[in-house]
Amino acid sequence: MNSNPNTESESATEKSLFGLNSELIEQFNQVAIAQGVDTTSPDVIVEIRAQALNVLINTIILKQEAADRGLLVSDEAVSERLEVIQEEIGGEEVLMARMAELGINSEKLAQDVKDEILIQLLLDEVFLDSDITASEEEITALYE
Repeated sequence: MNSNPNTESESATEKSLFGLNSELIEQFNQVAIAQGVDTTSPDVIVEIRAQALNVLINTIILKQEAADRGLLVSDEAVSERLEVIQEEIGGEEVLMARMAELGINSEKLAQDVKDEILIQLLLDEVFLDSDITASEEEITALYE
């Protein structure tokens, strides 16, 4: 259930602008609430939606590039990552409760994990292919 009364009264069109679904916005709301941010503020609502839209757009672009490169994620890799997440969060009951808070089901979580792995595979490939070098002076200057 959505904890922000401002978003409950909004139309489905407003919630799904360019495919931006309420689940993603709710995830950003939950993070903001955990950080003590006033999620009823109109400026915060706009910022949360902008961040969610940026994440959605970036995810779509990265997934398209991964598909263009022929990168694939196995069901086994997804299962292994889900097991790690479950263990790290404190077990199946805690994971299920957190999923309920965010309004997502097991299929949505598995798809999100698959997307995460796919994007990481792409980034690994891109950075392995790149020839990035930095001098010791550049590294030192960065940390000063």
